[in-house]
Amino acid sequence: MGGTKQWVNLPKEEKFVWSKGGAPSTATLGEAEYDVEVELDDLPVTSKSRLVIVDEASYSDAELKRNTNFRSMGAKATHAQATKKLSEPAGVTLPAAGGNHYKIEATDKHSTPQEATELETWRGLFYQTIVMNDVEEVPFQPILDLVDPHFIKLFDLGKGSPIRYRACISSRNTIEFLLDVKKSYRAEKDPFSFVVVSVEALADPAHVTRMWRLSKSTLAHHDKSSGIITLRTREPLWHEIHDENLDEPSAARSGPVVELKYIWEEPATTPNGKKMIHARDVPLEDITVVGHGTDAAIQVRAPAPHVTGAPFEGLVGSVVVANLTAGEVYHQYNVVVVATGNAWRKVKAPSADGKNFQAEIARLTLLHEIGHLLGLVPNGRGKHLDKAPHHYAGRSHRGPHCGFGAEWKKPSGEKEKTWLGKPLCAMFGDHAARDESDPGKVHRAAGHLCSTCENELRRVDLSAGYPSIARMRRRSKP
Repeated sequence: MGGTKQWVNLPKEEKFVWSKGGAPSTATLGEAEYDVEVELDDLPVTSKSRLVIVDEASYSDAELKRNTNFRSMGAKATHAQATKKLSEPAGVTLPAAGGNHYKIEATDKHSTPQEATELETWRGLFYQTIVMNDVEEVPFQPILDLVDPHFIKLFDLGKGSPIRYRACISSRNTIEFLLDVKKSYRAEKDPFSFVVVSVEALADPAHVTRMWRLSKSTLAHHDKSSGIITLRTREPLWHEIHDENLDEPSAARSGPVVELKYIWEEPATTPNGKKMIHARDVPLEDITVVGHGTDAAIQVRAPAPHVTGAPFEGLVGSVVVANLTAGEVYHQYNVVVVATGNAWRKVKAPSADGKNFQAEIARLTLLHEIGHLLGLVPNGRGKHLDKAPHHYAGRSHRGPHCGFGAEWKKPSGEKEKTWLGKPLCAMFGDHAARDESDPGKVHRAAGHLCSTCENELRRVDLSAGYPSIARMRRRSKP
């Protein structure tokens, strides 16, 4: 890379001038119209100037048609040609999207270059960071290192004042949380500014039905000496989340976290040869939630023999679990949220490669959410880029994502589809994919963007900016 930087997505306004590695003047902002500034005194009158493409993002015909910001103006040649010839002293309007490197050359009548001016088109955005009290901030430097090679620069506006600690951001307190962010946010660079907020946890309660058969389940243990059955779930229980203004768990307002039934089979079979299954409610006073984080468990007092009248088989019932989210982009505002110290997922030791697992998850999450903010993964609608080759939406996760390296299909002998393979992009939407040859092995999403998403990052149009949290009203819906 080299030459004068033109920040093509930013308006020619004094507030976007940024001497710290950004735009030194308003002349380097916006859609630049360059007259060829070269000495032509010694050249024939018939000399020409031309725009030479050193390195330019390429767009499909459909993309060029639906978004004029993808086009460079002032030249007749198509993007397929190596050069664009211009009659002196015509100007060149550079595209407002895409990262490009050009030369403007003056040539003599033999087309021999005499003088040249180099310039690049860049996209610039400003960001702030805010943390909750008693929460560790996610490092932002890895994001800067990621976007810089793709002609995008993120300028640090500094830290906002810390906001009130909340054990969890959920649908119950999102508006209050965002209003806190609004108070700490500085709107001086809107609409080309965003804020990254580090929080403790992001989750919502989810009611799930689970069955534990004592003879088969590895998540149930019956201590016959004490008469206590210990049950575990693969998801963290919701009982540890606290409501906005309460000291007691949220279950105090939303009902019991666990509702169970004892189940057993009749000793005799029915006429068709099947055994009758019976169920009876477990009294709430016989259910206790114990432990913390991923060690939390449900303890149930085993039924007396006369309750079932037959050998006790297990339990079934409704459990309220925490539907965890590692990060979130509030697209109606310019807010990115990352859960950095999620109490349920804290680990006791680093992973095998010596990295702190929770820190790695937070770093990957921040990369993923910033990718969304910058326009990944494009779906081909409106003025956006064409639909990415590995784009998908839904499939166990909200929003547009990249499935490069993984495949959504039914494993052999199973009825339900799931992700199989090795996801090779940080924009993969699920937590992990199962190994196709070893069902017990999983592969987490890669800690970097795939080559396809890197190319999309190079080409995105960032000239629209973002809606600002500064305009949020108390009654706004998140």
